Amino acid sequence: MNFTPLLLTVALTAAPGENPAGTFDFKKHSIDFQVARSKAASAAKTPDGEQPPFSALLPLLEREQKALADAPNSADATAIRRHLATYFGLYPTEPKARELLASVLADMTPTEAASARLQAVQAIDRAVGSPVTPRADVPKLLTEAEALLTRAEKDMAGANEEQAKKFARRVESVRHVIKNLVPGKTAPAIECRDLAGKPVKLSDYTGKVVVLDVWTTGCIPCRKMIPHQREMVARLKDLPFALVSVSFDAEPKTVTDFLKDTPMPWEHWFNGPDGGMTEAYKISHFPTIYVIDGKGVIRFKEVRDSRLDEAVNALLVEAGVPAAKLKAHTDAAPAPTGREDRLKALRVEYAKQNSSAMQLPRTGTPEQQMKAYEAALPKMRDYAPRALAIANEGPADEIALEALAFIAMTGQDSPEGAAAFRQMAERFATAAGVSKLLDRPTIQRPAVRSFAERVIAVHPDRATRAKAAVVLANNAIRLTERGDTPAASAAASAEAEAILRRIIEDFAGANLGGRLGTADTWAKSVLPEVVDLAVGKPFPDVTGEGMDGKSVKVSDYRGKVVVFDVWATWCGPCKAMIPHERELVARLKDKPFVLLSVSGDNEKKVLTEFLKSADMPWAHWWGGGDERKLLKALHIQHYPTIFVLDHKGTIRYRGVRGKQMDAAVDALLKEMEAGAKSGG
Repeated sequence: MNFTPLLLTVALTAAPGENPAGTFDFKKHSIDFQVARSKAASAAKTPDGEQPPFSALLPLLEREQKALADAPNSADATAIRRHLATYFGLYPTEPKARELLASVLADMTPTEAASARLQAVQAIDRAVGSPVTPRADVPKLLTEAEALLTRAEKDMAGANEEQAKKFARRVESVRHVIKNLVPGKTAPAIECRDLAGKPVKLSDYTGKVVVLDVWTTGCIPCRKMIPHQREMVARLKDLPFALVSVSFDAEPKTVTDFLKDTPMPWEHWFNGPDGGMTEAYKISHFPTIYVIDGKGVIRFKEVRDSRLDEAVNALLVEAGVPAAKLKAHTDAAPAPTGREDRLKALRVEYAKQNSSAMQLPRTGTPEQQMKAYEAALPKMRDYAPRALAIANEGPADEIALEALAFIAMTGQDSPEGAAAFRQMAERFATAAGVSKLLDRPTIQRPAVRSFAERVIAVHPDRATRAKAAVVLANNAIRLTERGDTPAASAAASAEAEAILRRIIEDFAGANLGGRLGTADTWAKSVLPEVVDLAVGKPFPDVTGEGMDGKSVKVSDYRGKVVVFDVWATWCGPCKAMIPHERELVARLKDKPFVLLSVSGDNEKKVLTEFLKSADMPWAHWWGGGDERKLLKALHIQHYPTIFVLDHKGTIRYRGVRGKQMDAAVDALLKEMEAGAKSGG
């Protein structure tokens, strides 16, 4: 359950990556970088799933390097190193990128470097599968990948046991892929069943070029590929070619229901989360794509759109198909005339306006900046009528549902969003497409209640009803952290507990898909947090490690109001709170008050280095030691997680920040003073 809000940052009008005072601003630079990356990808017509030209990003990356060299111990230094390592690692065929990656890795902590090396190996895996990588370069790249894995294992030698085991499993999986699932290797045999339950196997397609597409119905990138796949299948229908989509959904019915609303006229197999292909192909993400020749040999992998066309066409020509028969697919989109095209254009327009708002000049006071930013954001009242027209002018199909979902999920808590949820409840509560809709994180809105309750009441599929119950539970849990009043938080906790117990009783064994497992298992894992850490309950007397290495307990602060702030040095929203926390501590320096920040960083050294340059003059614990026992005891799922405790150690508020935190602390101090005067 990650309820961490999106940190909205307004860009500055200064040199790229600098604030008006001329110093490097990593937050602004990050926005500049993403804008430049998007523009470069568009200009180069980069296929989906690939990176834009390295030369377009190098000036911005070099600016980060200079800032790091000038201030190697700054508060943003760790984040900058990670960003540099990520992007240098994404270009394994660029000598300059490899050189710069090595220099960044040398300055990282061992565990950070290990993770960065593993990312770089995964980028090599993608590169060797691309038709643009010369085949002669593949052996050298694979040798480099093995060297990176070996060094990563060495880097993790000093990590705690739990971290080391988890990392070792990841390395084992990646090593299997680069040794056995790269171009030139025979594709592992697969025996699955089609959606009707008939046995099928990969060898049935010997003599054909096969695109093996591993996907799930809830995967957005997978669904984005469908129009192109549809066009490809139509274009190559008379040729020795087969597109085989292998579903990892929880059950075949989820796929068959999806296909009722979304035409996908090609072969479909069902593997499920734990079928034979999961282990044989070490599937870790969706979509995963392999292009296999007529002899069953892997020739390309992880290619999409025009790059997929290029790979398939090359193998068909190699198989003897005349080039004249192959008509290259073009990505030039037709003018938006149909409902689906109009909805797509509407989404693009909304996204562009949202992006423009994030690039506003930062002038005036913070309040003035935020006011200007909010004024520039796209308003759902301007988009809802057009989306509603798309939803209402045709049948109650997937396009209509998606149009309403666009309003409901993009419109935050607007009246238009609430109205869209109500219409979804009236028209689509039994639709097959509801299941994948409920998987989206953006569905978490207070107004979703009417829709989710209706789905639970009438949807024919038990797993979909279970997903709707999970959405209701998550919304109630979010309300416990809104911090309006202790009474409101306590009421939300009681509601969340009731929903979770209902899920355990009514939806035992219902598969939620993905990593959530079954509904009752998920609810049982969440219930302790809701029950034991609710407003009004005593806060557990957990033990932590102070910066001096000594053990300390929460009860050591009994008699004081405590803000217990669980954070991490890499967490943007956490770091955004630091200036306010600094003001709070200064204002209450003579009061019985303690701000206790508990770091979830994997290494204490990272926290120590951060605190050298960050002005954070209050109590600090490191929570990453002892196999993260403290964080597990508090069921920490996201950063920041905040508890406000009264002087008796009772949880009185959760999730409060900024002015809400001020009000909560002031109220508890006032209550404490009143009790002292009355002798209570």
